[in-house]
Amino acid sequence: MKIGIWAKCLDIEQKTGLEVYTESLIRGLAKIDSKNDYLLYSDHPLETGYLPKNFKLKVLPWPFPKLWTQIRLPWELASSKPNLIFFPSFASPLLLPVKSVITIHDLFVFDFPQHYSLMERLTFSFWVNQTALKGASAIIVPSEYIKNLMTKKWPDFENKIFVTHLGYNPEYRPRPVQEIERVKRQHKLKTAYFIHVVGGYVARKNSLRVLEAFKMLNPAQKNITMVFVGRDFGPEYQKTQKAVCELGLKKLVFFLKYLPTADLAALLCGAIASVYPSLSEGFGLPVLEAMACGVPVVTSNLGAMAEVAGQAALLVNPHNIAEIAKAMETFWKDARLRKKYQTLGLERTKHFSWQKCAQETLKIFETVGAK
Repeated sequence: MKIGIWAKCLDIEQKTGLEVYTESLIRGLAKIDSKNDYLLYSDHPLETGYLPKNFKLKVLPWPFPKLWTQIRLPWELASSKPNLIFFPSFASPLLLPVKSVITIHDLFVFDFPQHYSLMERLTFSFWVNQTALKGASAIIVPSEYIKNLMTKKWPDFENKIFVTHLGYNPEYRPRPVQEIERVKRQHKLKTAYFIHVVGGYVARKNSLRVLEAFKMLNPAQKNITMVFVGRDFGPEYQKTQKAVCELGLKKLVFFLKYLPTADLAALLCGAIASVYPSLSEGFGLPVLEAMACGVPVVTSNLGAMAEVAGQAALLVNPHNIAEIAKAMETFWKDARLRKKYQTLGLERTKHFSWQKCAQETLKIFETVGAK
C-alpha cells in the first residue's frame, strides 16, 4: 500500500501540538511499518535522513503563498495515486482524487466561540463538514472526550470516528539532580517553584486564574515562585504579563520562552507540581509530559485532561481559583502526597506511547486502504 502524508509542518522549530503530533507519528510509523510505502508531501525541502527507505519526500513547488494544499497537492495526487492520503489536521483539500484520513484535534471553535472571529468560526465549520465529515474515509481524534463531542454534534458520522491517544517524547523522564540543578541555575531559579507550561498563550490555558491561585498562596511568605513556559507573544501573553504586575508578583513569576525538550523536562522534574487547569483540551499533552517526568500534576476535572490523568493527578474545577490554590498548597505542604502522585503519574504514562498511537493509526490506514 502507498500512503501519502501531508508533512509541511515538520521543520517548524518551536513545535506545538500539531507539529509534535505529525513528527512523532511519522517516527512511530517508521519504527513499526516496513511493509507499506510512504510519501511525505511538502512545498519545501525537509530533513528526512532519520527515516527508513520506505519513506520518501515529495517536494511540490508552488509559486504562490497560499492554496498549495487546495490545488497543488490534489493535482499531484491525481497522478501519483496513493491508496490514501493522511492529513494530521482538519485543513485538507475540498476535492481529493484519493481516499483520505483526517485528524481533528479539538473543537475549540465551538467550545469558545467568543475567542474566534465570525470568519474563523464559519471557516472551521465549513472545512470540518465538507472535508472531514463528508469527504474523509476515516476521522482520527485524540480522546474519547472529542469523539463524544463530535458524535453528539454529528451523530450520523459516528462510525467513521476513531480514537488514538497520543504518546510523549521519551526525553520527558525523571532527570538526575545534577541536570535539574544546572537548568535551575541557568534560569536563576533559586527557590522552590510551581510550573505552568502553556506552549502558546491562549485564554483556554487559564493562565490568569493560575496567577490568581498562586497569589492566594502568599508566595513571598512561603518563599516560592512560579515558572511560566511558552511563546512570548500574542494578546493573551500581554494580558498575563499585565496581570503579574497588577497582582504584585513581578519578582515571583518567571517567564521562559521556548526550551529544548531535555531542559524543559529537567525544569518539570525540579518543580513542586505542574499546574495545568486548562478549560479545554483535545488531549492534554502537557499533563502526560509532566507525569512522565515524575512531577505531581494539578489539572482540570473536565474532558480530556481528566481522561488522560485518570486517578494520577489532583483534579480541580478550572473555574474555581480557590480550588486550584488549595491543590497547589496541598502539594507544597505534603511531601508524602507529592511522592504518591509522582508514582501514580509514572505508572499512568505506561498506558501511552507514540508507538501505540502509530500502531492504532496504521490499523485505520489498513482498514481504509482495504475498502
